Amino acid sequence: DHTGKVLNSTSVGVINSSVLGDDHELKRNEQGEVVVYGSENTQILFPVQLNPVNYTVFNLCKYLAAPSATDKQRILETTIDDASFGFMDGRSGAAYSNGWITAENEPSFFGNEWVLSSQQFDLYRGNLQDLTIAYPES
Repeated sequence: DHTGKVLNSTSVGVINSSVLGDDHELKRNEQGEVVVYGSENTQILFPVQLNPVNYTVFNLCKYLAAPSATDKQRILETTIDDASFGFMDGRSGAAYSNGWITAENEPSFFGNEWVLSSQQFDLYRGNLQDLTIAYPES
């Protein structure tokens, strides 16, 4: 933990996920990495609930090249709370959790590049950059 809050994590095991929808596939990208390709109907479900104000979500994702920003929506989100983790409305490096954590009207920070995101209720980092500008109300 580099926030100074001494919120170090511990590993408690592997969380298995389920991929729903008939429009997804696992395949290798140009670099030979196995990735999930899907549409706006593809869902990846993790069988855990987030504590609304005490969580950390890490993800490594990227947008594929698409004709327009409207084709690029949330990649990871929660159905328990209104939160989006790193990707929203065609912008990579955008974080929302019941309010904007990053700048609401900024253009995409990372475009179609891979983004390693780390998000907490009140903090967002993309590719090691702290992009936090606001703290949502709890």
